[in-house]
Amino acid sequence: MLDVSLSISSKTLQELGLSEGQETRSLPRDATINILQNVKQNPASASSAGGSAVNTAMALQWALGNLARNDESSGTSAGDDAEGFLDGAAGSSDIQACVCIGAVGDDEPGHRLETALRKANVRPLFQKIQGVPTGQCAILVPEESGDRSIVAVRGAYRHLDSKFITCPSSPAHKAIEEAEILYCTSFLTSTEDRFKAVDYMASYAQKAGKLFALNLSSASMLGASVEIRKRVISLLPRTSLLFSNESEAKTLALALQKNKSFPHKNKSFLHKKNMGKKKMLLQDQKQDKTTTAAATTTTTTT
Repeated sequence: MLDVSLSISSKTLQELGLSEGQETRSLPRDATINILQNVKQNPASASSAGGSAVNTAMALQWALGNLARNDESSGTSAGDDAEGFLDGAAGSSDIQACVCIGAVGDDEPGHRLETALRKANVRPLFQKIQGVPTGQCAILVPEESGDRSIVAVRGAYRHLDSKFITCPSSPAHKAIEEAEILYCTSFLTSTEDRFKAVDYMASYAQKAGKLFALNLSSASMLGASVEIRKRVISLLPRTSLLFSNESEAKTLALALQKNKSFPHKNKSFLHKKNMGKKKMLLQDQKQDKTTTAAATTTTTTT
């Protein structure tokens, strides 16, 4: 997606019917489009590559690039410190460690998104969806709290064909074979065909000994659909690294308690029967606190 960000007051956010720290999915489509257009027309707004998966790929690529540059000046081994991300390329700040797979329209926002990823040294592998615009997202940041609110106008990314990922001859499948970590967002579980792609990646990671990471993405999405919750829960036994914010974690925890397919004593995200051998939960609690939980330890940082 392409993000358009704007700083506003908490009062204005409330007047728009939006909540801090969450994506609002309950607005009529016309209202959502109107908010996006108003944000884009505001001279104080700024556009950038966006979406959970894109942001993660760009942040990781930036961090690894910084690590490589630091190691160039210190003479230490970047390959060792990055635990294999820079395998064979110690000291190189130009290493391309991340690939982003998705779908965009054949339009100006899609081209800008691809350009931004390449500039960040992330390789875009996008299916071009003809006749459907690239998804765009308004990011409204309250001046008082900084806890952003999200309004998305969904587009081409909802039309990603699972075969684009699962077909052995596709470039995306080749990238999956070469990757050490496969990261997906729960947004992909909102349609049956895209869920097939996520389910395939989770199973592939499990069989190939790779790490599968899942981002819960949206409390409102998880709360609104029983089918999506079932799909997300089905991924947990194959998930090693789970990302969420506080409201997403609470929503899924409630769903786990009600789900009869999980034994009563094994409801925890981190139970060994639910999360595999290597398991960790990273929970964002507002803008200045993150809780990291593993099977035996919990740490909160600010």
